[in-house]
Amino acid sequence: MKTNFLKSAVFILGSVTTVAAQSNGALNVSATKTDPTCFQTSDGTISLDVIGGVAPYTFTWSNTETSSTLTGLYSGLYDVTVHDALNDAVSLS
Repeated sequence: MKTNFLKSAVFILGSVTTVAAQSNGALNVSATKTDPTCFQTSDGTISLDVIGGVAPYTFTWSNTETSSTLTGLYSGLYDVTVHDALNDAVSLS
């Protein structure tokens, strides 16, 4: 597995005799967040937008969630790694 960060995603594609996966370009992930309204309130959100790479995508968050959108968040740091079908990855905090 090769982990590439947002500004330096790279694809290495080989030839396959029966199935060929075509990349839609470099895997890019951006995040949109809404901060909690108060320090002890759990109403924050994070939503990821994935462009490029090859679907389907998998999401692995530091809080064990696996979807592209998190809701009900407290203040804090959340890390995510997004993999595409070719196992290329982008990590964000």
